[in-house]
Amino acid sequence: MNATQVADRIAIRECIDRFSIAMSMGDAGAIPPLFTQDGSWGAGEPFNFEIAGAAKIGGAIAGNKAVFEYVVQMIHSVSIDIDGDAASATSLLEEVTRKADGQGGLHMYGFYKDDLVRTDGGWRFAKRHFSAISFERCIPGARGVGAAEAAG
Repeated sequence: MNATQVADRIAIRECIDRFSIAMSMGDAGAIPPLFTQDGSWGAGEPFNFEIAGAAKIGGAIAGNKAVFEYVVQMIHSVSIDIDGDAASATSLLEEVTRKADGQGGLHMYGFYKDDLVRTDGGWRFAKRHFSAISFERCIPGARGVGAAEAAG
């Protein structure tokens, strides 16, 4: 593997990580620059959605703030294949969410399958699709140390 191939792999992994960090920090504005203008983001069962367009993806994620107190995404493994200016990646994801009303949340595992392209601004998602493996409803803990201390 040469230096360019290593740099490409690092840049692709950084794109994947930036998505998960932005989701976990509730930073919807950081999401659109990770996609091509006509890129898409979607998921299979039980979510069943497909959103096309970087701005629309950012808007949909911004809407999550009204629904969730928090979302935590953790990427555990990433496999990357590069072919010139195109790449595919598969990532194992663990996600925990808590609804804003505190009445529930989710704990799930699944895979992201990504198609990425090299642009003038770096590697970007052309297509990002999530497939759940395990999905359970739960009531995760409240956010922050203060909330934990208040709960006893």
